[in-house]
Amino acid sequence: MQLETLQKKTAALIEDAAANVSVLVQDIAGRQPLLAFGEQRRLVSASTIKTQILLTVLDEVRQGKRNLQDMVSIAPADILPDSTAFDRPVAAASLEELLYWMVCISDNTATNLMIRLVGMDAVNRYSSEVLHLTDTSLQRKMLDHNAVRQGRNNYTSPRDMLCTYRALAQKTILTPQLCSYALSLLSRQQDKTVAFRYIWEPLQAAHKTGELRGLDHDTGLLFLNGHTYFFGLFATDGSSNRENQQLLGRLFRMLVDYLKGAAV
Repeated sequence: MQLETLQKKTAALIEDAAANVSVLVQDIAGRQPLLAFGEQRRLVSASTIKTQILLTVLDEVRQGKRNLQDMVSIAPADILPDSTAFDRPVAAASLEELLYWMVCISDNTATNLMIRLVGMDAVNRYSSEVLHLTDTSLQRKMLDHNAVRQGRNNYTSPRDMLCTYRALAQKTILTPQLCSYALSLLSRQQDKTVAFRYIWEPLQAAHKTGELRGLDHDTGLLFLNGHTYFFGLFATDGSSNRENQQLLGRLFRMLVDYLKGAAV
């Protein structure tokens, strides 16, 4: 498949979709995207913003403010009803464990504990001042429905996610060791219902998904044929999450098939 064919097929799928779809794919070492549809659109982030939360926490580790072995207290009131990692009596967990649950299974209890630990302002400062993001904003904790009703939500854009993952891949933030640690967590992402829905073979990737009603995202890095590619797939206002996931899965499968056949 030629790149032009991939672009035309992607455009056709997006045009026919019930959801509003944004796609951004780019070789981290390149300047021009392979696919770019609505890449500047500001979107509700869902759990993809947990990547910026992760990096903010690790930056405080870099500064010596925290240690991955620090214990974080957990009260019964901290445990959200959707938690699977903490649906048992737990009084405390290490920072390292909480980061694992936040990233790898997207546990919202662990996420809210991390937000409380560093503060929303720290995440927003890190996003704007270190990552130089213009569309990313953390305005509420996870599952805070009252905040949403009050008009506060969490936002990002495909372009901001590219900047985030490029910095991580090129290790221009944190330390090389902490970047590797962050990538190792993201590479253990357990949600395969979106981009990796139709991927049957083992592929090396580091990514984070996000889901809300009618919204599905998958953003991260794909390591293939000696290249590092950023991929950002976003579907909002869809008729169902299943349809969103099927669509984004088809788009990603087309991309992988193209990249496997492309000359290196």
